[in-house]
Amino acid sequence: MASILPIFRTRSPARDQAGDTARRGSVRESINAALTEAQREMSGLERRISEGMLATVTLMDQSGSYQERSREDEAAIVEHERETERANRRLVTLRGEIDRFTQMLRMIDEAV
Repeated sequence: MASILPIFRTRSPARDQAGDTARRGSVRESINAALTEAQREMSGLERRISEGMLATVTLMDQSGSYQERSREDEAAIVEHERETERANRRLVTLRGEIDRFTQMLRMIDEAV
């Protein structure tokens, strides 16, 4: 008795591998772009933190001791410190993202 089922065929292993490689490449490119963006943000933020800390120290030196400082100078110093703390928290977040992106890239590279 002849079968009425169509013949089941799969793609060649080379074609499957090419498709898998292309998909991983696409994901790798996206992760690389996100990694580069996070690294740039972190680098710029680190630079701004350094500049801000230098400005704060300069203001502290120029405004004298705590008892001699004007309210405006003290408020500016407090604001600089607040912004620096917020920037440092952002750096922690960025470092975590960079670590995760790096791990993802490793996983993709190991999936070959």
